[in-house]
Amino acid sequence: SPPGASLPWAAPLGGPAGVGSSGVLPAFPPALPPAAALLGASFSPSALASVCEPVASEEAVRLAIDRLREAGMLQPWRDGLSFSHDLLREAALSLREPAQAALRGRALGWLSARGEDDAALAALAESTGAGAEAAMRYAKAARRALSGGDFEGARGYAQRGISLAHAGPARGALAALGSNALGWLGRWDEARALAERALAELARGGVDWARAAAVRC
Repeated sequence: SPPGASLPWAAPLGGPAGVGSSGVLPAFPPALPPAAALLGASFSPSALASVCEPVASEEAVRLAIDRLREAGMLQPWRDGLSFSHDLLREAALSLREPAQAALRGRALGWLSARGEDDAALAALAESTGAGAEAAMRYAKAARRALSGGDFEGARGYAQRGISLAHAGPARGALAALGSNALGWLGRWDEARALAERALAELARGGVDWARAAAVRC
């Protein structure tokens, strides 16, 4: 069973979130805890409502938050809310819901628009099993680190992305970035070996291909 199965999700997830203005008992949005966890250690109700818009009304989200607070799973934190324990957030991230992929994309987009670091977004995507998304974010983080002279950071991000990316241009670009970082670190044997891997997966003539070709020479 998933890690979240043994934690107290059953009461909020198994029943209605409360009576809406229409008198109908709205179903508790099962994707709400994972969506809240994706937004980070703390989040605002408005951010959660925005992310959950495709699967739940703003009223349903508000009522669900009330239920989670009553159950002791959420607590006030500064101007927003947080999970009452890190284990609860980890359990929420481990839940798999049909709408989770779409909500993950919305959560990552919301965080990115507000300046969240690409490396943090990559780690978040990776923690929810979104390998391709994580690899793309790690590539962005590696490029930023390279341009800022953080060669060890760039190497680490590239290596992490390589382990998650599918074969082809995405993995080739990460290998090119990693080879460049290794070159700057003076680790030329490793750099050339990684450059060879990049060139095998990249179309000739692109920026990343040229980056790897320069290292191999």
